[in-house]
Amino acid sequence: MERLAGLISTNYNNKKFGKLISHRPIAAIPFGSRYRMIDFPLSNMVNSGITNVGIITPHLYRSIMDHLGSGKDFGLSRKNGGLFILPGTTYGYDLGIGKFSIRDCYGNLQFFDRIKADRLVLSTCSKIYNIDFRDVDEYHIQKEANITFVYQKNATGDAGDIVFDFNEKGKLKSIRRLKKKEKNVCLYLDGTVIEKNVFVKILDWYKDNSYIDVMDAIAENLDRFSIATYEFTGFARAISSIEDYINVSLELLDDKVMRELFTGDRLIHTKIHDAPPVKYFETAKVKNALVGTGSLIKGQIENSIIFRDVIIEEGAKIKNSVIMQRCKIGKKAVIENCICEKSVVIDDGEVHKGTEKKPAVITND
Repeated sequence: MERLAGLISTNYNNKKFGKLISHRPIAAIPFGSRYRMIDFPLSNMVNSGITNVGIITPHLYRSIMDHLGSGKDFGLSRKNGGLFILPGTTYGYDLGIGKFSIRDCYGNLQFFDRIKADRLVLSTCSKIYNIDFRDVDEYHIQKEANITFVYQKNATGDAGDIVFDFNEKGKLKSIRRLKKKEKNVCLYLDGTVIEKNVFVKILDWYKDNSYIDVMDAIAENLDRFSIATYEFTGFARAISSIEDYINVSLELLDDKVMRELFTGDRLIHTKIHDAPPVKYFETAKVKNALVGTGSLIKGQIENSIIFRDVIIEEGAKIKNSVIMQRCKIGKKAVIENCICEKSVVIDDGEVHKGTEKKPAVITND
């Protein structure tokens, strides 16, 4: 779709992710046994026919670059257009308040001049959902809007998340940020279709106050734009903390959620790894789990997500946990309500237990 181009921001931070972002940005956090969080917005764009996508990178960009490469696994390794890696000009937001700084976008004006699209699709990597942006774009055109926001009703948002308030006629009344966690809100899903000339105009307005977030700039000028809102009714979750991460990960064990996110015409693309299938030994007992390729399973797994190339030895018990790639869980070890970082080795007999409200993160540090 030459009329649309994509722009994904990864240059933001949130201390609520703790050790999960000590050496990587939020966009590069592993998710769902084989994916990264950036795979969802990028796949949404690719599956919508968008062939020009810019990625605003953070200071810790290595893991993103390693994952995306030339864009080949996403169909974006092209002679004309494709994947554009755009440098972020700040170290990102630390509090999870902003995700799309004017400064980052204004510093990459050349990208907007280069692409021929009439409209941009803006997205971040903190919301997990599968959408066809062609539907949003058609709605945007139908409404003759300058800007169209994607949102979900009756959602749960955390502090710093953006929510919409509507008047009795269903018209957008205000855009605000939550001060604390709230349920049953109209949550902005970090998805926007915006006219390119309008977006560039906003950047020019705020170039001298460039640390402000794009959404905050729009909120200050609601009366100057024709704004539409597109309600997304499918499965969507915001991930803003360690607790959100493990809870949403375990929701993937629901067949209905898995079918909606990962099957059908709009597949979620990711970096391809060639690996043999999982090998289950006679001592293995697996109940309600998602297990990545290349893993060797001799122990017990229940209600858990296991990534690629994990070894779980005989007698080990894994429950309500996420075990990232290349971990080794020793004999008779117990892991419950935990997240094991990549390549962690748990010795024989070790016990690690978190709680549902406060999961433990196990690292090599």
